[in-house]
Amino acid sequence: MVAMALERAGYRVRHAESAEDAEAAIRLSQPDIILLDWMLPGESGIDYARRLKRDRVTRELPIIMLTAKGDEGDRIRGLD
Repeated sequence: MVAMALERAGYRVRHAESAEDAEAAIRLSQPDIILLDWMLPGESGIDYARRLKRDRVTRELPIIMLTAKGDEGDRIRGLD
């Protein structure tokens, strides 16, 4: 749904099913921004975002976390 809205607005969107797929796509062509789901298969979005921020190549990429989690503690964790 988010991808469709962005495409309709003229943005080029690439979709990855997992952190591993996203990693490969980012290495091929670095995006302007990453929309990242908290709940990914194999590795949580939080863990993947932390990994991206530790990597000198991707640390400056802006990340927007998307989640269905509504707990205040989860939101705080997502901002760390």
